[in-house]
Amino acid sequence: SGQAGGRRLRTPDGQGTRPTSDRVREALFSALDARGALDEPCRVLDLWAGTGALARVLATKGDFVHIWSRREDLAAQINGTGKNERYLPSATLPYSLRATHDLKEALKGATMVVFVCPSHATREVARLAAPFVPEGVPIVSATKGIENESLMFIDEILEAELPAYCKKNLAFLSGPSFAKELAAELPTGVVIGSHDPHVREVVMRRFHAPYMRTYGSDDIVGVECGGALKNVIAIGAGAADGLGFG
Repeated sequence: SGQAGGRRLRTPDGQGTRPTSDRVREALFSALDARGALDEPCRVLDLWAGTGALARVLATKGDFVHIWSRREDLAAQINGTGKNERYLPSATLPYSLRATHDLKEALKGATMVVFVCPSHATREVARLAAPFVPEGVPIVSATKGIENESLMFIDEILEAELPAYCKKNLAFLSGPSFAKELAAELPTGVVIGSHDPHVREVVMRRFHAPYMRTYGSDDIVGVECGGALKNVIAIGAGAADGLGFG
């Protein structure tokens, strides 16, 4: 269950389980809207809907979250079952999170936009989203990596593909986080990098949770390098250990 307007959401059966009826879901969204709980929606752009772990963090805190999925069947499955059966089957997604195949709908009225697509797809998704990204809201990238062909970092890609007014609102989330552990609400620490102190503070506050500690930094290149290189170092260290080199 999630929270909205300071109240804990419960399912109609009172047991905290999530029925699959679309009518129940729509009734709940209408009730939340009437309470003003949907006044500050957050939109998560996640190619193929990814795992939804970060979106779940926001939704369990009371945000009304849209995940955009390129795959219409996956969006329908998430909405129908409350689970991402392919990428994160162990986690139940809150009522306040739903998926959509319509990018324009996904971004309508958003107060924060989060890109969580793979690095090789970031440019394409940013280009598709550019006409619909609202002005004056934080644009967060949780993508770790470097573009294969150009060797550009994600901040460079977003600055090139999104409208100019987005540049000052960019923030970058990185850290040793794993989707399954995050969904299980195990202790997790991440860094939010942004040149703008206000944007950095807003994003840190939106993602902060009892099990998720957020730290701030103005070193965007350092944050991105850490996210891109950590797995390479981990693989190398693992190989060395496996070969008995210590």
